[in-house]
Amino acid sequence: FFVWAGLLAATRLCKQLPCWAPPIVAPTSGQRSAENSAAAVGEAPTVGAWVQSFGRSEKADVEDNVTLLTRTFEAGIAENALEHGRECNAAPFGSFRVVPHKDRDGNPPKWQQLGSGAARASPFDAESVLVSGGPLLSLDECSAIVEEAEAANTWVKSFPHASKDREATMPDRIRVDTLPATLSWLSEAIGRRLYPAIESAFPERQQSCAHLRLYQASVLQYRADGTVGPISTPVHQDFSFLTLTVPLNSPSEYQHGGTWIEPLGNAVRPERGHGLLHSGRVWHGGHGVSGGTRYALALFFHSSKHVDHGKRFEERASSQIIQGRAQEGADELAFSLRAYAEEEEQRSGELDAGQGEARRRSGVGEGQMVGYRQGQLLWGILAILQNRMGRSDQGVACELRFREALAMLRRLEGESGRAHPAMAGALQNLEVLERWKA
Repeated sequence: FFVWAGLLAATRLCKQLPCWAPPIVAPTSGQRSAENSAAAVGEAPTVGAWVQSFGRSEKADVEDNVTLLTRTFEAGIAENALEHGRECNAAPFGSFRVVPHKDRDGNPPKWQQLGSGAARASPFDAESVLVSGGPLLSLDECSAIVEEAEAANTWVKSFPHASKDREATMPDRIRVDTLPATLSWLSEAIGRRLYPAIESAFPERQQSCAHLRLYQASVLQYRADGTVGPISTPVHQDFSFLTLTVPLNSPSEYQHGGTWIEPLGNAVRPERGHGLLHSGRVWHGGHGVSGGTRYALALFFHSSKHVDHGKRFEERASSQIIQGRAQEGADELAFSLRAYAEEEEQRSGELDAGQGEARRRSGVGEGQMVGYRQGQLLWGILAILQNRMGRSDQGVACELRFREALAMLRRLEGESGRAHPAMAGALQNLEVLERWKA
């Protein structure tokens, strides 16, 4: 469920393929204090700058840098929509819906917006992070979930794209759909309590949660046994539209831990049963637990109204690169770049003028690191692919776009005063390109 996972796999497997050496680099990342870079999965095309720089439409420019397209962009969009629909409606979570007001559980808690973001952020916002002012789950409900998970004792790491050493320092998890009592409880609680609580987190949007679809739910266990160091997850972005994390035990039962929020520069440790809600685009990670055991319920939501085409193209490209299908991988990366630009344009149009003005007054958004949108660093991956396929002219064109993105990211890092999680991976991709020319 990490966006960086596919390109991590590409790095690991491409090292085994002579035709891909040196590999496309997407390094692992973990606790910010030690290894805070995420994989080079891309930051993002600013549509206006893209058109101005290229002097052409997004479609023409991107597809000029890929030869012999194996399918059309429109065919890929259709496939993405089908995949998204299947995930939104898949059993057992696909039937979970918000209930009418008369059937809801009292008044939802208030939420606190974290950070310096303007007003109440949109679910699309890369700095949309909120903590509930009251519990979403009772202490008894938290205990019951932990007890069932421990009784089942079917914990797995299940991070196939991480190295074995890195996987050993990551949390165990159990899928909620394998825990009968927890699944039964969730089927009732999500419509009566959790969806209404999420609605209350974004009151300015005045939207029902009817479009949200739970597609993945897990109980996470960060158990520090002292043999492999702190247990953590790397800084990453989720594939979700929204992610809700609920601690199932008290922070006093473990050392450190919590959720590292990169835009805030620190870890957030809500009380037991309280909720941490954020956009899937927020860079975050499981902060290292150095002692004791931390339990959390992690819920991942799609929006039935929004297909994240950029991420789906990117994920498909990762799979094809792993399989050695360079041309198809290059196609999907080009489609991803185009989709990210089109989606950003659409999202910008959906933000109401009042919120946009508030964001400008606060310095959030345009010209800031949080406004550095999805996709631009993918130009580096595409440049490497084109070089591997002997298309030096196209490789040079893609590298130029990549270097422009790097320059922008460096400038934004300087303005914000903090490092971006994707920078380390991007610099390693730049090193690959430099070695190619040497």
